[in-house]
Amino acid sequence: PDHLLDDADSATKKLGSERAERGSYLFKSLLTNNAQLAFGSDWPVADINPLKSIRTSMKRIPPGWEKAWIPSECLCLKDALKAYTISAAHACFLDKYVGSLSPGKYADFVVLSTNSWEDFATEVSADVEATYVSGSKAYSIRAEDKSE
Repeated sequence: PDHLLDDADSATKKLGSERAERGSYLFKSLLTNNAQLAFGSDWPVADINPLKSIRTSMKRIPPGWEKAWIPSECLCLKDALKAYTISAAHACFLDKYVGSLSPGKYADFVVLSTNSWEDFATEVSADVEATYVSGSKAYSIRAEDKSE
Protein backbone atom coordinates (compact mmCIF):
# COMPACT_ATOMS: atom_id res chain seq x y z
CA PRO A 1 0.00 0.00 0.00
CA ASP A 2 2.77 2.51 0.72
CA HIS A 3 3.73 2.61 -2.95
CA LEU A 4 0.48 4.43 -3.73
CA LEU A 5 1.74 7.36 -1.66
CA ASP A 6 4.53 8.00 -4.15
CA ASP A 7 2.68 6.82 -7.23
CA ALA A 8 -0.50 8.91 -6.96
CA ASP A 9 1.09 12.00 -8.49
CA SER A 10 3.21 10.21 -11.08
CA ALA A 11 0.41 7.86 -12.21
CA THR A 12 -1.92 10.80 -12.71
CA LYS A 13 0.72 12.70 -14.70
CA LYS A 14 1.73 9.73 -16.85
CA LEU A 15 -1.67 8.11 -17.37
CA GLY A 16 -4.11 10.96 -16.88
CA SER A 17 -6.54 11.21 -14.01
CA GLU A 18 -9.28 8.99 -15.40
CA ARG A 19 -7.01 6.13 -16.45
CA ALA A 20 -4.93 6.28 -13.26
CA GLU A 21 -8.02 6.15 -11.06
CA ARG A 22 -9.55 3.34 -13.11
CA GLY A 23 -6.53 1.06 -12.84
CA SER A 24 -4.23 1.94 -9.93
CA TYR A 25 -4.12 0.32 -6.50
CA LEU A 26 -7.69 -0.95 -6.66
CA PHE A 27 -7.59 -2.84 -3.37
CA LYS A 28 -11.31 -2.66 -2.56
CA SER A 29 -12.31 -3.57 -6.12
CA LEU A 30 -10.06 -6.61 -6.02
CA LEU A 31 -11.68 -7.79 -2.79
CA THR A 32 -15.16 -7.10 -4.16
CA ASN A 33 -14.30 -9.37 -7.09
CA ASN A 34 -13.13 -12.19 -4.76
CA ALA A 35 -9.38 -11.67 -5.14
CA GLN A 36 -7.19 -12.25 -2.11
CA LEU A 37 -4.96 -9.31 -1.18
CA ALA A 38 -1.55 -10.19 0.21
CA PHE A 39 0.26 -7.16 1.63
CA GLY A 40 3.88 -6.90 2.70
CA SER A 41 6.33 -4.14 3.51
CA ASP A 42 8.55 -4.33 0.39
CA TRP A 43 11.36 -3.15 2.65
CA PRO A 44 13.87 -1.52 2.01
CA VAL A 45 12.01 0.17 -0.85
CA ALA A 46 9.07 1.12 1.40
CA ASP A 47 8.72 1.52 5.15
CA ILE A 48 9.05 -1.78 7.03
CA ASN A 49 6.35 -0.81 9.56
CA PRO A 50 3.12 -2.65 8.66
CA LEU A 51 1.08 -0.39 10.97
CA LYS A 52 1.90 2.57 8.72
CA SER A 53 0.89 0.58 5.65
CA ILE A 54 -2.37 -0.46 7.28
CA ARG A 55 -3.05 3.25 7.76
CA THR A 56 -2.19 3.89 4.12
CA SER A 57 -4.57 1.20 2.87
CA MET A 58 -7.36 2.66 5.02
CA LYS A 59 -6.76 6.37 4.40
CA ARG A 60 -4.95 6.53 0.99
CA ILE A 61 -3.82 10.13 1.52
CA PRO A 62 -0.51 10.89 -0.25
CA PRO A 63 1.86 13.48 1.26
CA GLY A 64 0.65 17.00 0.55
CA TRP A 65 -2.87 15.84 -0.31
CA GLU A 66 -5.92 16.69 1.77
CA LYS A 67 -8.16 13.91 0.49
CA ALA A 68 -7.77 10.23 -0.33
CA TRP A 69 -6.62 9.15 -3.76
CA ILE A 70 -9.48 7.05 -5.14
CA PRO A 71 -11.47 7.07 -1.86
CA SER A 72 -13.75 4.27 -3.04
CA GLU A 73 -10.71 1.96 -2.77
CA CYS A 74 -10.05 2.61 0.95
CA LEU A 75 -10.06 -0.59 2.99
CA CYS A 76 -11.63 -1.14 6.36
CA LEU A 77 -9.37 -2.25 9.22
CA LYS A 78 -10.54 -5.87 9.02
CA ASP A 79 -9.62 -6.17 5.31
CA ALA A 80 -6.25 -4.46 5.83
CA LEU A 81 -5.36 -6.77 8.73
CA LYS A 82 -6.42 -9.82 6.76
CA ALA A 83 -4.20 -8.76 3.83
CA TYR A 84 -1.22 -8.51 6.19
CA THR A 85 -1.89 -11.73 8.08
CA ILE A 86 -3.72 -14.80 6.79
CA SER A 87 -3.80 -13.70 3.13
CA ALA A 88 -0.07 -12.93 3.12
CA ALA A 89 0.61 -16.29 4.77
CA HIS A 90 -1.57 -18.01 2.16
CA ALA A 91 0.35 -16.31 -0.67
CA CYS A 92 3.57 -17.78 0.79
CA PHE A 93 1.98 -21.24 1.26
CA LEU A 94 2.49 -20.84 5.01
CA ASP A 95 -1.12 -20.41 6.17
CA LYS A 96 -0.98 -23.84 7.84
CA TYR A 97 1.66 -22.42 10.22
CA VAL A 98 1.20 -18.63 10.50
CA GLY A 99 -1.23 -15.85 9.61
CA SER A 100 -3.81 -16.38 12.35
CA LEU A 101 -3.96 -17.31 16.02
CA SER A 102 -5.26 -20.84 15.70
CA PRO A 103 -4.54 -24.17 17.42
CA GLY A 104 -1.39 -25.76 16.02
CA LYS A 105 0.05 -22.55 14.56
CA TYR A 106 3.18 -20.76 15.77
CA ALA A 107 1.41 -17.96 17.67
CA ASP A 108 3.45 -15.05 16.29
CA PHE A 109 1.76 -11.79 17.31
CA VAL A 110 2.26 -8.29 18.68
CA VAL A 111 0.69 -6.33 21.53
CA LEU A 112 -0.17 -2.77 20.51
CA SER A 113 -0.39 0.38 22.63
CA THR A 114 -3.99 1.06 21.67
CA ASN A 115 -6.90 0.03 23.90
CA SER A 116 -9.18 -1.35 21.20
CA TRP A 117 -9.51 -2.08 17.48
CA GLU A 118 -12.00 0.80 17.31
CA ASP A 119 -9.37 3.21 18.66
CA PHE A 120 -6.80 1.85 16.23
CA ALA A 121 -9.21 2.22 13.29
CA THR A 122 -10.03 5.79 14.28
CA GLU A 123 -6.54 6.94 15.21
CA VAL A 124 -4.68 4.49 12.97
CA SER A 125 -1.71 5.02 15.22
CA ALA A 126 -0.14 2.64 17.66
CA ASP A 127 3.20 1.40 18.87
CA VAL A 128 4.31 -2.19 19.33
CA GLU A 129 4.65 -2.82 23.06
CA ALA A 130 5.55 -6.51 22.82
CA THR A 131 6.29 -9.14 20.19
CA TYR A 132 5.69 -12.86 20.64
CA VAL A 133 7.28 -15.51 18.42
CA SER A 134 5.95 -19.05 18.70
CA GLY A 135 4.06 -17.92 21.79
CA SER A 136 7.16 -16.67 23.65
CA LYS A 137 7.90 -13.03 24.33
CA ALA A 138 10.74 -11.93 22.07
CA TYR A 139 10.51 -8.16 22.64
CA SER A 140 9.01 -5.79 25.17
CA ILE A 141 9.16 -2.02 25.38
CA ARG A 142 8.92 -2.30 29.18
CA ALA A 143 12.20 -2.94 30.97
CA GLU A 144 10.56 -5.12 33.65
CA ASP A 145 9.18 -7.47 30.97
CA LYS A 146 12.49 -8.01 29.17
CA SER A 147 13.66 -10.69 31.58
CA GLU A 148 10.70 -13.01 30.90
